[in-house]
Amino acid sequence: MPYIQRDESNNIVAAQRKRSQDFTEFVNDDDVGLAAFRSRKATVVSYADFEARFTDAEAEALLAHIKTAPALERAVNRAIARNSVNLESVNTRAFMSALVSADVLTQARSDAILEP
Repeated sequence: MPYIQRDESNNIVAAQRKRSQDFTEFVNDDDVGLAAFRSRKATVVSYADFEARFTDAEAEALLAHIKTAPALERAVNRAIARNSVNLESVNTRAFMSALVSADVLTQARSDAILEP
């Protein structure tokens, strides 16, 4: 989309610009809120990233346990279908608590896995 702007001689000219240029005009890089937003760690990760947080032994224990716990198996299937896990959601925390209660994970490992 052409934009109207002025050249070095103050003549009006049409110029082609990228959308990213439009965005940068409205963003103040010194904004404290923007800096805080950029420094935040992601709390939603892909299922593959979530799965990679488990050791092989933990993953095997998890798979063995969910075969005896249909609600947990459905939770894993939902995460796989959605291809995302919100590390801070109530459902994810409940899932991990269930694994701790079943001695699949220790509380320390659960906390480490849920660290953004």
